[in-house]
Amino acid sequence: VLYLLMMSFFMTEHTLFEEWDGVLQLWAGRQILQGQEYAGWPSKFWPPLYPLLVGILDVFLEGHTAGKIVSFFSSFLMLIFTYGICKSLGCNEWYAILGQFTLASIPLFMVSSIQVENHMLDSMLYVGSIYFMISYVENSSKNKIVLAGIFSGLACMTRYTSYSIILSVFLLYILYYTFKNNSNKEISGDVLK
Repeated sequence: VLYLLMMSFFMTEHTLFEEWDGVLQLWAGRQILQGQEYAGWPSKFWPPLYPLLVGILDVFLEGHTAGKIVSFFSSFLMLIFTYGICKSLGCNEWYAILGQFTLASIPLFMVSSIQVENHMLDSMLYVGSIYFMISYVENSSKNKIVLAGIFSGLACMTRYTSYSIILSVFLLYILYYTFKNNSNKEISGDVLK
């Protein structure tokens, strides 16, 4: 709550649309919604999710505000996933909140939370996919593995650097089942003796 209040203030103070990538992504989002060919960066190197989200919000809000809202809510969700990861890894309530506070107090995180850039959306989706994968490992819920896949795919639709999450989730999945199968064999072997 404190983070939301503080960053809401900073978001209203950040009025200059200075992020050149953000301007280009806003234009790309407008092009998508007008049915034009998606150009992205001049090298056509941007995945389209962030421009599309900003373009959709641009229909209702001014483009700079639309981009800030996407980044702002992405940072808020990333803090929620951070709390969830800390709890999943065995931290008590205090340490999970401390983990959130530590992340929220990093100046680069704070600045990225109000910039019209795709970095915060990408980071939130990346961390979200890790959270859902860890949650799947904890309780083998098929919903969690599906959400991990959806978040991984959306992260890849935001920035190409997120393709590394596919390898991370895949390795975590393989290591989990390798460990699980080996521990089951050891347990069954002990019972047979």
